[in-house]
Amino acid sequence: MKTRQLPAIPLFVVLLIGIMIITTSTAFTTLDQENPGLNDLDLGSNSSEILISESNANGENEVMQIQSNPYECVGQSNNPHHSTHEPGTINVTAFTECKVNVPEIYVETTLQRYTCFIFCWWGNAGPKGSIVRYNRMYVETNSATSCKKGTYRGVSYHYIIGWDGIKYEAYTISNMVDLKCD
Repeated sequence: MKTRQLPAIPLFVVLLIGIMIITTSTAFTTLDQENPGLNDLDLGSNSSEILISESNANGENEVMQIQSNPYECVGQSNNPHHSTHEPGTINVTAFTECKVNVPEIYVETTLQRYTCFIFCWWGNAGPKGSIVRYNRMYVETNSATSCKKGTYRGVSYHYIIGWDGIKYEAYTISNMVDLKCD
């Protein structure tokens, strides 16, 4: 009795299919578990109460008012750039600013890099930076990573707690910037 043997599937095809499955399942997962909105901004997953700001038609970053607040607080994500004090580093900064001192003021920023491998996605390029201050009117923070050629953006979360006890918040996104390394 003869048995029929199936043709052998090359190992690299099996590996490629496995990589595609893993990439598909991880490419769209949230990278920041504490603040999931930072990674899903371009997917529109945030509630309608949170304001989102991107650069305007002229490519300039807009200063975003943090909801409708009586303290005239705004937030902004600045463009990613080569660090002027740490050679070989890419940096992004963000700030939250009010016209008067508020009980609590906060900003968190993440430097993201656009990555493509079968699929394309925005992933965190370095550790997030965050700062909270009390009875102040301004905070600024940064996120940095070692230089690697690519397209980067800054994504930031801003909030204040006003004298009325209400939490006002907003997300901002910088321009996408192509950076090369020396």
